[in-house]
Amino acid sequence: MLAAALFAAGRAFVVPPEFPPIPLAAGVSVPVWSCAAAIAAGFAIAPVRRVTGCLVAACGLGVLFMRDQHWIQPWAWQAFLLLLTEAAFPPAAAVRWQRRLAVSVYVFSAVSKLDVAFSEHTGRLLLTGGLAPATGLDPRFWGEGLTTALTWSLPVGELAAGMLLTWRPAWGVWAAAAMHAGLLLALGPWGLDHHPGVLIWNVFFAAHVWALFGGGKTVAESRRGRRPIRVLAAVVLLLPALEPLGLWDHWPSWSVYSNRPAVVRLEVWGMPRVEGCDYVAPADPLSGRQIVSLSGWSFETWRTPIYPQERFQLAAAAALLDRLPPDAPFAVRVLRYSPLRTGESAERVLQDRTALKAELSRYWLNTAPSVWTLPDPLRKWAAPD
Repeated sequence: MLAAALFAAGRAFVVPPEFPPIPLAAGVSVPVWSCAAAIAAGFAIAPVRRVTGCLVAACGLGVLFMRDQHWIQPWAWQAFLLLLTEAAFPPAAAVRWQRRLAVSVYVFSAVSKLDVAFSEHTGRLLLTGGLAPATGLDPRFWGEGLTTALTWSLPVGELAAGMLLTWRPAWGVWAAAAMHAGLLLALGPWGLDHHPGVLIWNVFFAAHVWALFGGGKTVAESRRGRRPIRVLAAVVLLLPALEPLGLWDHWPSWSVYSNRPAVVRLEVWGMPRVEGCDYVAPADPLSGRQIVSLSGWSFETWRTPIYPQERFQLAAAAALLDRLPPDAPFAVRVLRYSPLRTGESAERVLQDRTALKAELSRYWLNTAPSVWTLPDPLRKWAAPD
């Protein structure tokens, strides 16, 4: 828990000034430094007053989430829940709820990937583009049947780790360690070379599981804690079950490396060419079309993937379009996979600002950005004052 919260506190000082902040509620604007100060203060207080310190730190993270949905990273949401369990329950009961949280992460993460789309796309990339090169294996000799079976084994193994932690904790710890070791190989510099934050979270999670379940530890049965708090904790753990219905977000549902989230791509025409920018594709020589990778833009400013919710990606695209001349042609393409059936994709295209605003107005949560600055490569696109 301490490692996750210290990571959260350090990350809070990194202010992304050139990506649209999308608050959970319109008008929320709080300095990041004040949230970071609350997190740091909470952990300074926690050794002396555990409940107060954990609540203060959790409030700091909660305000960050309200300030910008981009902050609801899986590691930050996990840290938030760990802090709340520490504050809500006595130590023994807190450990029991943290164990349940760890199991729910593995189970819901695995279930989000048990579909054809993962097997044919992201899972295959993790296996053949990450794990195979890292281990020196050549997937060309595996054959299609073995490749498919190995791809399906990734979420099945993750689900097995969660189940074993429930019924055979000693086995579950080793299963989880093996899974995270494989992910570190696939995602590390020997494989797909992902950003350090992804690797840090995997190392933390393996250590976290060992701290909770390892060494044959047992926790005395305890039902301490008021019944409404226990019921609320159970509800929070089960909220990811609402994600397939569109009633809960992907990352707080531990849906990572899943193909459930939509992919939103922005295309613009007739704008000055942008060269040497990783997240803007070179202009098409015939049409002048330039493709803006919203995920690449997020990596450039946040060093993390874009928040995968469709509303957030559409809001980011709309925020950029609002800075462009009103007559600039554009297309916002929304790609969705059909994961439980064939894995095929379906695409819809928005090419009218009114239609885009109408699409954004359908969401319950805020989609209007707070104050932000255009990044240098795109300032030549800005509409004249």
